[in-house]
Amino acid sequence: MTPSWISPKSFISKCRKLPLIILLFSLCIESSQASQPPPTEPAPKIKLAPYHFALANQLLEFKLFSEAAEEYEKVLELSPNHQPSLVYLGITYLKLGKREKAAENWKKSLKFFPEEKQKIETYYKLGLIYSSLNKKENSIYYIYQTLNLSSMYKVNRFKKLSQVSLSNLKRHYGLTDSEVEKIGKNVSKVKY
Repeated sequence: MTPSWISPKSFISKCRKLPLIILLFSLCIESSQASQPPPTEPAPKIKLAPYHFALANQLLEFKLFSEAAEEYEKVLELSPNHQPSLVYLGITYLKLGKREKAAENWKKSLKFFPEEKQKIETYYKLGLIYSSLNKKENSIYYIYQTLNLSSMYKVNRFKKLSQVSLSNLKRHYGLTDSEVEKIGKNVSKVKY
């Protein structure tokens, strides 16, 4: 007979939170060790970034978006070029309804992708965000870049998505093919 305070449902719920609990416990141990006399040479702050990143990922998984955003911000304070944090912070801000901040972080992340092919999805997301913000030049530019890269690297899924999106934008704004191409190629019109 199981004790009345442990139901199967609560046990399963607690087991799902186990990775987060272990991570929090390890952070507590680390902070308690920090209260001991400082070593002769201080540890670099960058070593804490993986802990904040892991915690942020767990918080994002549990849909604690505000808390996850705070942790991703801590990672970026410690390691400003941490590309995965920029991407996930963008996702977190999108979940919080902060589309401008999501776009800002995704644009920053673009310079840290090692290959152009890896930028395709981010370009597409930026195009959709700017479309939802009714920023014509930005949305067309990023969707156009998605189309170019997906055609170049034969990524058919994004090629089809970007073709449909450009067609919709063209119809929505009453533009011709040549006007869309001109905006798509003109980086100077894109407002960062």
